[in-house]
Amino acid sequence: MGEGARVNERTTDGGDTGDDGAALALGGAAHRVRFMASTAISGAERAGGARGRVPLLQALGATGKLTGHKALARFRRNADATDGGPGWVSTVVHGLHITAPTWWDLTYLYGEVFVGRAYHFEATTDRPFIVDAGANIGMATLYFKRLYPNCRILAFEPNAAMADIYEENVRNNGFEDVHLERAALCATDGEIDFFVDSSLAGGLTSSMNASRVTGEVQHVPAARLSSFLDAPVDMLKLDVEGGEHDVMTDLVSSGAISTVRRMTIEYHHHITPEENRLGGFLAQLEGAGLGYQIHAPTPAIGAGIYQDLAIDAYQRSELPAPG
Repeated sequence: MGEGARVNERTTDGGDTGDDGAALALGGAAHRVRFMASTAISGAERAGGARGRVPLLQALGATGKLTGHKALARFRRNADATDGGPGWVSTVVHGLHITAPTWWDLTYLYGEVFVGRAYHFEATTDRPFIVDAGANIGMATLYFKRLYPNCRILAFEPNAAMADIYEENVRNNGFEDVHLERAALCATDGEIDFFVDSSLAGGLTSSMNASRVTGEVQHVPAARLSSFLDAPVDMLKLDVEGGEHDVMTDLVSSGAISTVRRMTIEYHHHITPEENRLGGFLAQLEGAGLGYQIHAPTPAIGAGIYQDLAIDAYQRSELPAPG
């Protein structure tokens, strides 16, 4: 439980209240966010897809169309009506108990993960092994457990306040086979400075990179992801606010990258404006024999402009056979 009063709201499953693909702008000039609420459902997903996976429509407690828009609209109303003061907020939607630092954080993360389906993937087993690196409050873990109830999840989150909420969400939903490491993923083991902007309750910009955020400095454990991998990884979700180079260096140098079947990476381009490192990062993927797709959800015009890039990387052996 977090300090301060907890605000609770029960959100029930219901009909769709928004247009498919509608862009949502979250209130406040400092937090203008757009994302696409894609509702494309393949025939395989309707039929249940891979063994042991709950069909997406069933996972979201819907019939016919995704119903995340209704919950999202309600979260947004709460975000617009509150100032994001102290205390956690909590709700129940699609049978999931979700706690977040503020309604704004809940709106943004739910929209990105459940409505935008940012981490959707097709597994070939009923018990995939998933790594949630940069777990924050656990919205991706909630999604993975909804999609693959029997999956095993290894999560990493160095921000102590966010790790507390992550564990709250896991506990309140009765999830099993979920393990959280309160550590920052790096190329070496030890301890590292971790920068947290205390004015942003959700910790979404917390980083090992001082140029990413100014604020409180926390000393947190540093760990190599490769040392934790005891089985092939079906999905590595990597969103570590600029630490992705260290993680990739560790995976490549240790050889552990050969055991990772698929990665969804949020790459933080120009997190340091004068540095151009994307080419080297992609070269590491190519050198390890991986293919990739790139999407730029936030267009940037100008020199040294910060930009989030979504990189979906995969072992070439996962490609479908030609013809």
